[in-house]
Amino acid sequence: MKILFSADVCEKTQNIFHYAVEFAGILKGELIVLYILNKKDQKSIDFEEERDVGKRERIRLMEEKTLEIKSIAKKYNPKIKLSFLFEEGSGAATTEKVSNMVEPDLVVMGTDADMSLHELVFGSTVGKVLETIWPPVFTIPEKEKYKAIKKITFATTLKKKDFVCFEKTLAINKALRAEIEIVILSEDESVAKKEEKAALFVAEVKKKDANIVIKHLFTESIFETLEEYFSLSNSDLLVITKKKTSFIRTLTKEDVSQDAALYKKFKLLTFHI
Repeated sequence: MKILFSADVCEKTQNIFHYAVEFAGILKGELIVLYILNKKDQKSIDFEEERDVGKRERIRLMEEKTLEIKSIAKKYNPKIKLSFLFEEGSGAATTEKVSNMVEPDLVVMGTDADMSLHELVFGSTVGKVLETIWPPVFTIPEKEKYKAIKKITFATTLKKKDFVCFEKTLAINKALRAEIEIVILSEDESVAKKEEKAALFVAEVKKKDANIVIKHLFTESIFETLEEYFSLSNSDLLVITKKKTSFIRTLTKEDVSQDAALYKKFKLLTFHI
């Protein structure tokens, strides 16, 4: 299994990196650390004679970051298999390019708790990545301290491919060995229509594991119900599925700031369908 960690490993993101290292260890995978070089990281190269200087500066930075990241990883899991990629560009576009190149089984990213006006209008890096890449994405709030995942909540609105994503969650959980619960979310006006689909979904789930707890929540606002439910639960990871448009906006047409509230507040595993 290949796990791509897309972030600068610094003091405030070490907790996120801890999750990436632990997941790679538990899943017996290779951790690919993507460090994205930007203009702040290197000298400006404007003239022909300065190109060698710029090349040496990039090599120095890569060596420095490699040693730093290896040192941090060793604290969490000294046996972890690490590899490194250094790319120039913007966060979202570069993550998409590298994801297409290395085809990871999982992408791990950190999220900033504060959303700027620019992000509200143009979208955050994480939001853009969630819209453009196909591997599942594990997002962790920046200030989240590492905690072993003991309980997983899989949220579904019974879309056609949700059960496939549930099976992928089960596959990951073979290593995690966490308790799994399923929350079926239905808007009030679709109760009758969803009952039959829910019964079929439950029947398929029980074939996989008869002990999985399943709850069916009826609501006027899927977003608010999901946020409130997960906030009050003792679950450690929320799993959702999404199409190219956002999970929440597709269902409730609520705005991007509410959509972002999920991955900015909670540890979130997103499968694409």
